[in-house]
Amino acid sequence: MYLMETESFKKGKYMIGKEIEKEEQRLFQFTLKPIEECALPGETVKSLSWFYLTDSWYSINLGETHLFESSLEWMQKYPGNPLLDYYYIRWLEDFFDILPQITESIPQDLYELINSEENGTEIENLCMDFWEQHEDENENVPEEIEEVYVTALKLLYHGVLDTGFLRFRSLCRFCRINDEMVIHYDFCDQDEDGVPVWSAGNGKFSMSYEKFIREIEIMLDDFFTAMDRQIENAVEAARKNPDKYKISGNKSAKTPDEILAVLQKEQEDRKEYFYKILASVKDEKKDSANYWSEIRQALQQAGVFSVMCFDSF
Repeated sequence: MYLMETESFKKGKYMIGKEIEKEEQRLFQFTLKPIEECALPGETVKSLSWFYLTDSWYSINLGETHLFESSLEWMQKYPGNPLLDYYYIRWLEDFFDILPQITESIPQDLYELINSEENGTEIENLCMDFWEQHEDENENVPEEIEEVYVTALKLLYHGVLDTGFLRFRSLCRFCRINDEMVIHYDFCDQDEDGVPVWSAGNGKFSMSYEKFIREIEIMLDDFFTAMDRQIENAVEAARKNPDKYKISGNKSAKTPDEILAVLQKEQEDRKEYFYKILASVKDEKKDSANYWSEIRQALQQAGVFSVMCFDSF
């Protein structure tokens, strides 16, 4: 399925050749590229590794706002697919790295400290002041001061998706507050000519925690089903062009049957890894009270609470 135009995407429509197919908009949207369009390593001989077969266009859809979707101005300057063009597995790995963290409900008083960019900047500055107050002539601090500093800053990075591989600003933070999931985003950036990069600006979006978890389940199911087809297509491409497609590196494979075995093995390993994490966060038996208590204590020692006063403290 190929997305051909931004306006159709905004209306929940997807262009497939000359046909328009309507689908329910999912929170996590992706489209795997055809084998011949995947950015595979190699020049004359392409490597059909599982990682590179996840080359995709994707977005996170928050109602009328679509994270990682290019702005209309950007599309006029750089025509093409408006969605982020990268290997979907990279996003999955980054997202599942923080999933155990973001499925822990953050106390309301601590959430108030990070619910705006201004608050986050003030916390960062206060923590830096705390560090500098204890520096010696070599700009070193005692180990216990460093521990307080690092623990306090955990709040600032709570639920933040790693998008360091992207050139432009794309901040996305997930915060669970009891039975609600709040997604904060800041995609306000422009290129050297002043052209806005993303269609999304900044803001926040809320949904039930139950629906959030269900969307993750749907996304995983859809992804691995799509990858089953992708593997079939990759092996078929290898059968038709045996001199063009191989698998190189530690998991080398030359014949179509060898390629199939390698890809299917990694497919099963990846499935087990991601579904195991999802099952663990759904279990909800972890007690995070001590974790939040340590952060609260570190913030107190760093002087954050004495400056940033809220009624809940």
